[in-house]
Amino acid sequence: MLWGILFFVLLGDVMADPLAEAELRFRALNAYQVTVRSIAVDGERQVIRYFYRKPGWVRMEFIQPHKGAVSPDNPQVRSPRGHRVDRSDAGALRGNLLATGARARDTATTYVGRFDASASTPPPPWRVIRFDEKVPPTRYRVIAWDGVAAVEAEANASMALLARPLAVDLQLTPVLCWRWRVDAPLNNADMMTKQGDDYAARVYITFRLPPETLSPATRAKLELARSFYGDQVPDAALNYVWDNRYAVGTSRASAYTDRTRMIVQRSGPQQAGAWVSERRNVLADMAQAFGTERVQATLLAVAADTDNTGERARAGFADLHFVGREVACEFMDVTRGPE
Repeated sequence: MLWGILFFVLLGDVMADPLAEAELRFRALNAYQVTVRSIAVDGERQVIRYFYRKPGWVRMEFIQPHKGAVSPDNPQVRSPRGHRVDRSDAGALRGNLLATGARARDTATTYVGRFDASASTPPPPWRVIRFDEKVPPTRYRVIAWDGVAAVEAEANASMALLARPLAVDLQLTPVLCWRWRVDAPLNNADMMTKQGDDYAARVYITFRLPPETLSPATRAKLELARSFYGDQVPDAALNYVWDNRYAVGTSRASAYTDRTRMIVQRSGPQQAGAWVSERRNVLADMAQAFGTERVQATLLAVAADTDNTGERARAGFADLHFVGREVACEFMDVTRGPE
């Protein structure tokens, strides 16, 4: 079935949270400018315009009483009252922001999928998405599985996603960490064909890209798709899969669309039956697959998918979180706490 296309169609329902959407838009900003107007005790007016661009470039323009542009780093530049710019409120603020940003990069973690084993259903904003009422849905529940609080996915000739919206700053936390397991890989799946496009376990992320990074042909194809399926069709997607046939590291376009990249993260039965920890730099994967790191993650989903092959599969997913490039993944044990 054309699950890859239908997955895009239903994103609109998942992205209904206006607060999540607002945070996504704010985190997507690469630059902004602010004009500050102040009046001294003696009535002198001062106007300064500040410019900021990721990851930490700052420019100051003095508008009034004197015009000129400076870097706040220059200790020789002084205000009309003789105050050093790097020790001004703006300079101190910039220094604090840069220091805070550096600390954030060193410690940042964004949790998007930690589950409570005492609850039987995945909590909001996670929700199950079915593509076709004629196809039985994969069943999802929260359980304690070998000491790990996890989502269990059971597929029997079935397909459905467990999905949630994302509000993640990938410049700050580009690395996705998770744990997963399968009872066994599938027998008859083949990612090279539409008929074999099934997996014992999959982790998906969808993205928005700046329009200028898309070719005219790609923009035309996306516009056509959106004319049928709505504005929530994403620009690109990554799929990390537990495959049965191809080697770890295999990366190729989906059998359905070149806007979805399939990446074999695990393959075969060697590690089946136990929890396996993963770590992927999704920004690096996007750069390799689609030629840009200027992306905004919009949705995360997990699934066990067997509707094409008619097989059975059982998989588990736990501890999904984003961290900085140099930050270690943090995996939770039900009895012992963080590992």
